[in-house]
Amino acid sequence: MEFAIVGASIRLPGVCDIDEFRRALLAGQSGLCAVPPSSDDGKGPTVHDPRYVPVASVVESAELFDREFFSMTSGEAASLDPQQRLLLTLAYEALQSCAFDPEMRRIGVYVSATQSSRRPDAPARQQASGPLAVDYSAMLANDTDFCSARIAHKLGLTGPAVTVQSACSSALVAVHQACAGLAFGDADAAIAGGVSVTLPQNRGYLHQEGGVLSPTGQCRPFDRGADGFVKGNGGALVVLRRLDDALADGDPVLAVISGSAVNNDGDRRMGFTAPSPQGQEELIASAVARSGVAVGDIRYVEAHGTGTPMGDPIEFRALTRAYGAGPGASPDCCLGSLKANYGHLDVAAGAVGLVKAVLVVHGGTVFPQINFTGPSEFVPLAAGRFVIPTEPRQFPEHSWAAVSAFGMGGTNAHVVLRGPRDGEISPVRAGQADGCAVPVRFNARSERSLARFGSRLSRYLRERPDIHPADVAATLARRSVGGLVREVRARDSAELADELAAQDFGVARETIAAVPGRRVWLPPTPLEEAPLSSSGAVSEPGGAERTPAPRAAQVRASFMRHVEDELGPPVGEEDDFFAAGGESIGLVAIVAKVTAEFGFVVDFTRLDGLSTVGKLADELVRQAVSTVHDTDPIITFGPPGDVYWHPPAGGANFCYSALSRVCPKLGVNAFRANLRDTASTIEDIAARNIEVLDRRGLLGGQLVLGGYSFGGNVGLEMAIQLERAGVQPRRVVLFDSIAPHGYRGADTTGEEYDKAVALMVQSAVRQSAPEDQLGAFSRMLGDQGSAAGVLYQDFVRFWRANHQALVRHKPEAVLSCPITLFRSQEALPQQSLQWLGVDALPASAWQRYSAQPLQVINVPGDHYALFVEPQCLEVLAARLPEVLGRNA
Repeated sequence: MEFAIVGASIRLPGVCDIDEFRRALLAGQSGLCAVPPSSDDGKGPTVHDPRYVPVASVVESAELFDREFFSMTSGEAASLDPQQRLLLTLAYEALQSCAFDPEMRRIGVYVSATQSSRRPDAPARQQASGPLAVDYSAMLANDTDFCSARIAHKLGLTGPAVTVQSACSSALVAVHQACAGLAFGDADAAIAGGVSVTLPQNRGYLHQEGGVLSPTGQCRPFDRGADGFVKGNGGALVVLRRLDDALADGDPVLAVISGSAVNNDGDRRMGFTAPSPQGQEELIASAVARSGVAVGDIRYVEAHGTGTPMGDPIEFRALTRAYGAGPGASPDCCLGSLKANYGHLDVAAGAVGLVKAVLVVHGGTVFPQINFTGPSEFVPLAAGRFVIPTEPRQFPEHSWAAVSAFGMGGTNAHVVLRGPRDGEISPVRAGQADGCAVPVRFNARSERSLARFGSRLSRYLRERPDIHPADVAATLARRSVGGLVREVRARDSAELADELAAQDFGVARETIAAVPGRRVWLPPTPLEEAPLSSSGAVSEPGGAERTPAPRAAQVRASFMRHVEDELGPPVGEEDDFFAAGGESIGLVAIVAKVTAEFGFVVDFTRLDGLSTVGKLADELVRQAVSTVHDTDPIITFGPPGDVYWHPPAGGANFCYSALSRVCPKLGVNAFRANLRDTASTIEDIAARNIEVLDRRGLLGGQLVLGGYSFGGNVGLEMAIQLERAGVQPRRVVLFDSIAPHGYRGADTTGEEYDKAVALMVQSAVRQSAPEDQLGAFSRMLGDQGSAAGVLYQDFVRFWRANHQALVRHKPEAVLSCPITLFRSQEALPQQSLQWLGVDALPASAWQRYSAQPLQVINVPGDHYALFVEPQCLEVLAARLPEVLGRNA
């Protein structure tokens, strides 16, 4: 019997649905991030310990929850383990993603969760005298035993509700158990998977010699440099049905499980926690036999792949024995491990790996394996049919994939799956191609969640022209999220995507005629998730959680003290930090000292646009005492106007702040970058910026778009998208941006690429920092445990992601509006450009992107002096008002 995967949901750092997951995997992104050192509070690892590794996995939405939707009181929601809250949300989204019949209740729940990091040490305590005292409320809210039952209770599901715990293999064992339950007829559908979230998320860990945690903060499965893994946070759930039932009911089939198996290594291993190659080999053989698939037809394996010196060779030996080896074996089976991207997700690892394999067989692409430079000497790739791809590869049609998960203690799971065949994909029905506009009805909890869903669905549909508006209408007709109902009419997928991107929702009519359509997988409609305060009340977006006043006062006093050290006393809160001689690099150093002292993460983009010492202190205190922020996506420097520029690749807008000080009447609006977004394309970023402008009714006037370096390329794409939509920008202004066809790309895994990135960043630092600060600041950047070092690492990660987005951006449109290029007269180092795969094109290269004559204005100095050196700012101050047609 085969089982269809008809729905799926996922949460990982920077990932909220499986389409975002696909994009991140394709771009080779990592979800691990550097974190500041923990304070020496006795509650966690500290930077003073030489074993401390400042790397973590942070899922921002893991601590958010829509308690009203799940009918919970404030106290009930706040007391609940965040993992159970996340499981509830994922279960709802998984059912919603496939538009499940809301009347179907006979649904089983088979899930796993890591032991709660909030759970009291002993819910049942022996009192000084009398009977044993049991804190039932704490136990029910935090014990993993109740995860599945809570989902069944809140969603009204009447199938088996079983929590599965077998350590690292738990979630994949849960999938196997769900298939067994469906085979026995215990349920008509099943939700299966797991989550793992360890609190606090933004804290590093201590490496122990001989342990499994990586001393370098990276996971390198099967690589010659493999030295362990990093604990990851996140989770995934899938919705399963018997294949025949899914086809009969018209469910969207993402993938099909052909066979699965579970076993235990028994005593055939060196110790209780050691893996067994014999046990793993037998497991794989059993799963393949049950699937009825020839070994040679399995062309991708998502391995357990922990990146440990002992685990990887044992797993590879078992895989080689089970899937074929020997001289002459054709390297036709790709091998990968998600742990390189997101760390080890403990009990949830198998479920997230399964969703990755689903995307492989469904989309026909094997994703690149990151952190792989060459095999370990104990992983003889040349001896078998496995290959580890570092670039995307095509997955052969009519092939299968497999997924492994091995638990500490010896319980192992292996699943064999394939993509849907032609007869298992519902065809486009008659009447869908007649060119008539189809009404598509949306419902959501609020205008905000509707806008978020519209943007997410628009991005998805742009890559799925096979999905007709009738399919979207048929799918959404089975979803009910909230009382807000809106309607859009469109003739095809592209038109619907445009309408959604423009947020052009109309008021829904009382009745609409049903249009035949298929049910398809669509991104879930967001709930109204918000943080929960310690008292249980939900904090409104933008409201800060209350925290003890002394911490806020201490952070403020520390900041003011360091500012006085930098600028010299006295310093008042109304003083302008930069006008008083402060530099952006100096501000970074001050903030780094404060965050190191108090142990919190700072988002520098929220300091953009602030110049007075008091406002800088206010924002720093706000970030120190709260994780809740509602930051304006646009920063305005000077008077309001029609100039909208995107930041450079590093994400900070200090350049436009510097410009506003020499051109106070100019008026520049700058978009705020999302430093956690490392998977977007230039097209995505431009679309989001346009969405912000549209929501504010700012698309009516003639806009001046553009930006510095990378920001200019985003501005170009914004202009292209606006002209395509019939909105005419006035001009695109570029500050030393390189034309899109100059980005050839390079091997991002090589040492030369890393060296080039480092040189570029160091050039920026040298240009921005005064000589007397350079030495100390450079030492801070080199200290990976310091807050400045953490900032540097995040900056490099974000810069690299944006550089890769430039490589993928190949526009062909020709604008009607003119382009102005401010060009630095001194070229960037040729060697660095070569390593980065960038051609040093002449300024005239921009002419191909506009039908109007190109305007080039030369500026003295190099790329990094443009907004720093007085002679450069003088040119900008003199020429920009002329270009924009206004007074300086």
